[in-house]
Amino acid sequence: MTQKQLANMLEVDQRTVSAWEKQVCEPSFELLAKLCDIFDETFDGILS
Repeated sequence: MTQKQLANMLEVDQRTVSAWEKQVCEPSFELLAKLCDIFDETFDGILS
């Protein structure tokens, strides 16, 4: 999945996803929950 595809699913800008990957910032709790759903992962799994 590309950053753009993930950004579209989360309704955020692609640059936001890029910033998360570069650890410039972190997603909100709401977006973190959506990431868990998308990747079928727990909060602990996503955060580690």
